[in-house]
Amino acid sequence: MNEAFEDCTGLTSVTIPNSVASIGSGAFYGCSGLTSVTIGGSVTSIGNYAFKGCSGLTSVTIPNSVTSIGNEAFSGCSGLTSVTIGNSVTSIGDKAFYTCRGLTSITIPNSVTTLGDWVFYYCEGLSSITIPNSVTSIGDNAFYCCLGLTSVTIGSGVSEIGENAFGGNYPLRYIYSLAEYPPLIYNNTFNYVPKTIPVYIPKGTKEDYEFEWSEFTNFIETDFAGVEDNEITNNEIKVIAGNGIEISDYYGRIRIVNLAGQVVKDVYVDGYIQLSLPKGIYVVVTEDNSQKVIL
Repeated sequence: MNEAFEDCTGLTSVTIPNSVASIGSGAFYGCSGLTSVTIGGSVTSIGNYAFKGCSGLTSVTIPNSVTSIGNEAFSGCSGLTSVTIGNSVTSIGDKAFYTCRGLTSITIPNSVTTLGDWVFYYCEGLSSITIPNSVTSIGDNAFYCCLGLTSVTIGSGVSEIGENAFGGNYPLRYIYSLAEYPPLIYNNTFNYVPKTIPVYIPKGTKEDYEFEWSEFTNFIETDFAGVEDNEITNNEIKVIAGNGIEISDYYGRIRIVNLAGQVVKDVYVDGYIQLSLPKGIYVVVTEDNSQKVIL
């Protein structure tokens, strides 16, 4: 039901049972006291404004049953620090995570094809973002003023990046575009982003990028083999002291690959390991997954 619990500020915890198929528009709008929500495995859609203004929420797991996240679904959830999006979501609506300023971690699954306008506007806690290969378009102002953002990876399927999509992100230091032909951009798509930062592109595409993305001056052709930021898991791998990585709760072979495609470490992990590396960008490749790491 739409607006079922709107402005129930005393509500602190919600479990949505498996019998529920959809969360209606504005269902928990303005429930500022809500700190915990469990979404049942039969929910297929999260409606517009469903959790807008739930400033007490700190984390959300969206199950694999969900296929769409509505406009402004989590807009204004300023306390939200992490979001896990299930691998059936195909669309993330306009302003879905608008001004979620505390958000530090989000993985966009390979099922997503469109990112709406203003979708992650002013999510200043994000330090890196990977747009999966399944996404074809990035909306206007999608990542505008994400002031903590230092690294962006743009998937190979992206054909258009909207106006001001990455505008205002002057701390941005690395761009990785996996597209064989440069996505369409506008004069202000990367407004205020330094145009001398390295832009890593596929081999043999420099001439096209120099023409289509003419504002940028530092294109670096590289081999992106294996660069799929699939997230091994949050608690298995982390950066330590800015000069290495720590891997825990993992058993098996790993390879550390640099952006040139060279294997710089090849070791077997028996539960835990620390590895020191020079500053740079690497891909940690396990037996069945991979993750980009920036030191």
